[in-house]
Amino acid sequence: MHPLSLHSESHFWRLVLSHCQRLGLSLSELAEKAELSRTTLHQLSTGKTRQPQSKTVHRIAEALGVDPTALTQPPPVAPTSSHAVTFVAPVATDFARFNELTNPEVTRLKEHAPELFQGWSASDFEELYSCFGVGGALTEEGVRLEAARICEKRETVRKLEILLETHLREAVLLMVDSLFQSVQATPESLRNHS
Repeated sequence: MHPLSLHSESHFWRLVLSHCQRLGLSLSELAEKAELSRTTLHQLSTGKTRQPQSKTVHRIAEALGVDPTALTQPPPVAPTSSHAVTFVAPVATDFARFNELTNPEVTRLKEHAPELFQGWSASDFEELYSCFGVGGALTEEGVRLEAARICEKRETVRKLEILLETHLREAVLLMVDSLFQSVQATPESLRNHS
């Protein structure tokens, strides 16, 4: 299907999050009900995917029990006045705050075990907050495992960056491209991994 042109991605995600909160759904549960990966929702919410496919919007709407047009209609226009001030929170902030509220163990461990998160960027925390366990929010053990996985990934990327600055650059690029092509050949494996 073709991408659906939305009037405002942030308005779209505010509506999605509002419906999730109304139904008591976490984003992980929404992803499961809509048969979408959490990665897909994350990319849409942060603007990495600017225009969702029509089928994606329809799946989200069906999972939320609303008509797709309820998620894609333009935001209401505030009356214009020289004194009126309109504040629209960026969608990334909405999404991050929603993830914080639905994964409280991450916040608790940030306070009680800060050594787990040394050198982390906002995107590292965003990735961790968006993770969910089998039954919902991560347990303490789940947070520790995911934090270790993110640290391992960061270290691998650091090593890869170093290798790309050496005489092995071409070999590394060929290897990465070959591995990437093998994953691209099986898109179902990506969806199952997400």
